[in-house]
Amino acid sequence: MILLCASLAAGPKTHVERILLCASLAAGPKTHVERILLCASLAAGPKTHVERILLCASLAAGPKTHVERILLCASLAAGPKTHVERILLYASLAAGPKTHVERILLCASLAAGPKTHVEMILLCASLAAGPKTHVERILLCASLAAGPKTHVERILLCASLAAGPKTHVEMILLCASLAAGPKTHVERILLCASLAAGPKTHVERILLCASLAAGPKTHVERILLCASLAAGPKTHVERILLCASLAAGPKTHVERILLCASLAAGPKTHVERILLCASLAAGPKTHFERILLCASLAAGPKTHVERILLCASLAAGPKTHVERILLCASLAAGPKTHVERILLCASLAAGPKTHVERILLCASLAAGPKTHVERILLCASLAAGPKTLA
Repeated sequence: MILLCASLAAGPKTHVERILLCASLAAGPKTHVERILLCASLAAGPKTHVERILLCASLAAGPKTHVERILLCASLAAGPKTHVERILLYASLAAGPKTHVERILLCASLAAGPKTHVEMILLCASLAAGPKTHVERILLCASLAAGPKTHVERILLCASLAAGPKTHVEMILLCASLAAGPKTHVERILLCASLAAGPKTHVERILLCASLAAGPKTHVERILLCASLAAGPKTHVERILLCASLAAGPKTHVERILLCASLAAGPKTHVERILLCASLAAGPKTHFERILLCASLAAGPKTHVERILLCASLAAGPKTHVERILLCASLAAGPKTHVERILLCASLAAGPKTHVERILLCASLAAGPKTHVERILLCASLAAGPKTLA
């Protein structure tokens, strides 16, 4: 075999010669020297699909060294490939650990053209093990970005790229390549977890929200999504997307606190305030949640819709003195409708009040004409307990 390869290694070869050389050497086990010689003697010049398949098949059996893998990839890198060629190339290189050079070559030689689900799964699986450089991750994402993916492919792609820090290019590519189509809970959790670490740009946050916005979510998914987006300043688009993607379904106290805290900083538009109130309106709340919701919405002028929503979402359950003062203070400014006044009185009617609470309640409702219902409610809510001259 070695003599035959060596005697035929020099000079250009026709397609017939290459096919004959592969076929005459296809049978029987080969040493590493024979494989390297066979690759090297066939590396030059363009190849037909038959030649590629024969070369893969004749080298598929047995363990390979890093040199053999690199040579096999390099000798087959050029030109378009059929699905059979791709699958054969994967299968012959799937076993054993790989160096960074081998991974990059394998991705690059298979990057072009559409791929079947079998090819995608094989490519992910053959590259899943071991740490990866930023170049490898970007190549893997880019080579798998096109076309619809099954749930198995998405999970494999996330899992094979989950470890290690990522650049902004990698995060955007990973989000974009997984953005289309419905996702299972496992896929969402993996996508959040693989992108949770490190600072994110506004583009990355919007992509992450948008790619996870559709479909019902578990409590684990909501908490992960909030936590992975909690750090850093956010634009109005990011806040609205985060609220909207988490608005549906009941929430735990942890989810509510995280959602409030991640959106507490910075000025908010009326749309953001209404969304934040509406997404947190349902279900009982702890004192901590009420205070956070009031504090995160306290700044800036409010529309009548925002005031009514804030009152209604906080109306149920007993309140501490801090909650009452915050609720009054956050709603003190601007004229109020009769509905707002009645809601504010009713939500604060129960329980004893301090002098500060009474003065604030009176002051926030002092302006404008009042109906008999408002006057009676205001008197009743302030009737109990001793009063100061103020």
